[in-house]
Amino acid sequence: MKNWLLSGFVVACLAILVFSHQQYQNKLDTIASSSTDVTDGFSEDSGEGDNKHSTDDSSEVGDSEISSDSLVSEILEGEDTLRVAIFGSDALGGDHTYAWPHLLEEHLLEWLGDNQVELTTTEVDLVASSTIVHADFVSELLESEPNLLIIEPLVLNNVRVFGTIDVQETLNDLHELIQLIDAQAPDLTVVVTPSNPIHNPTTYDQDIAALEAFAASENYLYANHWQAWPDPHADEMKDYLSEGRPNEAGHQVWAEYIFDYLTRE
Repeated sequence: MKNWLLSGFVVACLAILVFSHQQYQNKLDTIASSSTDVTDGFSEDSGEGDNKHSTDDSSEVGDSEISSDSLVSEILEGEDTLRVAIFGSDALGGDHTYAWPHLLEEHLLEWLGDNQVELTTTEVDLVASSTIVHADFVSELLESEPNLLIIEPLVLNNVRVFGTIDVQETLNDLHELIQLIDAQAPDLTVVVTPSNPIHNPTTYDQDIAALEAFAASENYLYANHWQAWPDPHADEMKDYLSEGRPNEAGHQVWAEYIFDYLTRE
């Protein structure tokens, strides 16, 4: 009887040991499996993070390659410096650091890298377009010897000076001005860009449409930054203007559009 109890005890102990070992092995397998899952997940996350970082870096202006088909590239063929002259009303923004010509210069410098950019502006106050159509003014405009001239015809100025004016007079002034420019600098690239939009225009938006049609008929290069602004008849337009001229947000829109126009294929 005693031997039988002893044998039973030994068998029970062995059974317990086998069961415990099996449980322990299962636990180790579970831990190993969890560890593999965590490691795989970390590797995938790291890879995705690296890809996102690479994509963000490549989208920066300074990393962009100069397209051989862009307007700037055409101008720079055989030249080392992009010399930009900009003419317009006080919508150019004066000496403000957020003014669109200043922002445009920053974008061009960053994009072109080692190529030098020189940018000058000629800004007039509330004067009619007819007052600047003469050879002396053109000579002053071309004093910096630009290879790119951006002109804002004084469409909005004329509306403000005269109240109502036949837009054809403004278009005639623009045509005469460009003829004077061609006479003094026949190889100069000229780009026409409209005055800034305003909120709830009555006929001014029609004047700008006429300007665009006229530029197309004369084969002028035309940078229509109005496409990048909100609808002039929407209240959202107020967020981009201050007393009928661009505020900081408006200048940003204008600058980015002109930069894209000059550098896109």
